[in-house]
Amino acid sequence: GHAFAVVGYNDKGFWVQNSWGDDWGKKGFALWLYEDWMANVTDAWVLTLALSTPQVFPGTASANANLTGEGAELFERRPRRAEIAGHFVHIDDGELHDNGRYWSNIDDVRQTANWVARSSRYDHLLFYAHGGLNSIDDSARRVRAMKEVFKDNGIYPYHFMYDTGVMEELKDVILGRYRSGGAKVSAFTDYTDKLLESSTRMVGRALWREMKGGAERPFRPNAGGMRTLDAFVSAMARAGRKPRIHVVGHSTGGILLAYLVEALSRAHPGTRIETCSLFAPAATVDLFNSHFLPLLGQVVSQMRVFNLSEKLELDDNVALIYRKSLLYLVSRAFEERREAPLCGMRIYSKKIEPPAGKDLAFVYSKGGRGKQTRSTSHGGFDNDPYTLNSVLKTILGRKPRRRFTEADLDY
Repeated sequence: GHAFAVVGYNDKGFWVQNSWGDDWGKKGFALWLYEDWMANVTDAWVLTLALSTPQVFPGTASANANLTGEGAELFERRPRRAEIAGHFVHIDDGELHDNGRYWSNIDDVRQTANWVARSSRYDHLLFYAHGGLNSIDDSARRVRAMKEVFKDNGIYPYHFMYDTGVMEELKDVILGRYRSGGAKVSAFTDYTDKLLESSTRMVGRALWREMKGGAERPFRPNAGGMRTLDAFVSAMARAGRKPRIHVVGHSTGGILLAYLVEALSRAHPGTRIETCSLFAPAATVDLFNSHFLPLLGQVVSQMRVFNLSEKLELDDNVALIYRKSLLYLVSRAFEERREAPLCGMRIYSKKIEPPAGKDLAFVYSKGGRGKQTRSTSHGGFDNDPYTLNSVLKTILGRKPRRRFTEADLDY
């Protein structure tokens, strides 16, 4: 609990001045390594005149290590904000989420955008949209785990974190309906699945509408996602750089990217997205046809969609109760029309005709075989090094200098 003053810094750590006299350290000063700071800092205070920072000090403070689990393993505890700062924007209900652990505001976004625009270390800017069914803590773990591999390949990753809390609510709905109805069946069967589809439809459809709204609202005029895109495009223009932009989206992240791509083309004509990679996108075929396909070749140069094989989708599960992939449940129960075609499902995506002369390819996982992806579940694509390394190669146009490993993607 000892406190001291930070009076400078270099590439190894902070110079600190202690209160124990000239005999301590180097005449009362010492170098506090960044690695040690990250592991042991309890709180830090920055004082400056005429600057309001409610997002840093929202009115409560705690030095309780259990909140972040500092003694836990790296992939078990919640990341500190400092570990992922500059690599995410947190959006809630379409606006920048300016409080809590992973706060964002427009000044923070612009600071990152200006720094990236001036940096000579990165040739590529990647916007990554995690599935909206992940908790914010889960998204933060993914940001922390992925960022260094991307950066070592000259790619600056910037993640959209949007908080819906829908997954936990959906699990509660599924478990509740199963206990009240499905438990009467002696084993998990197609009948159990149909029972769950029918009994969860009303509540699930409302939650799914909420989730889709959370993916669309950020890219309305002057909303949080739109202001984020404006900040990066404007910073690049001021620096005299033409950004090489790439986008990656997983599950509901594919819905968010549909609106991002369309909004970018509308607000910044001439700005191109070099590659778009989607993992089992939860977007309907109608949304895919209306927002992605018309811009393919004009705004989006190259597109890859990674899906499960039909067998793997049928072997997947939701909450260990629904015996198919999440997209089956969404298609059959949560979308407005039953059996809604989703482009993340092979039975529907195989019917999408790539426009002539346009660079669109669907890649289907076969599990343990395959060079481009080996995901075995709907949620497993961002855990799969084959998938992420395929994305790296697509972005770079060559083999990556540093590849993702299983250890990198063990969340």
